[in-house]
Amino acid sequence: MAANGSKGDTATSVLFLCLGNICRSPTAEAVFRNTVEKNGASYRYVIDSCGTGGGASGWYKPGGFAYHEGDAADSRMRQAASARGIRLTSRSRPLKPDDLEEFDMIVCMDEENVRSHGSSTIMCQILTMEDPKDLNWF
Repeated sequence: MAANGSKGDTATSVLFLCLGNICRSPTAEAVFRNTVEKNGASYRYVIDSCGTGGGASGWYKPGGFAYHEGDAADSRMRQAASARGIRLTSRSRPLKPDDLEEFDMIVCMDEENVRSHGSSTIMCQILTMEDPKDLNWF
């Protein structure tokens, strides 16, 4: 489900997904957000990231937990991003059932995120691409 953008257009919601949501997906979220802002297109996107429990079994079940939930991105990732002028500000959170309905695109950081948890969690449309330059984001 897309949200309304500030210019009256419908915003596309994009969720980046990896295992623990402390390295790859928060970095992808921040890089994409930075690119969108530099292109003056913030109103066109709702951007977030999450993880598939960080390796905790049963994280998706009622009462389950995700290892890194609430943690900031890994300090090494924050340093590497900062050196490139990008700030990683999100906090780790697990994929929620509502995410499957709320986001237009769920971008998995690798196929293992789909394979290892697909039967229990990821019953959604997944964006796969050979070359990201082929997408017309702006």
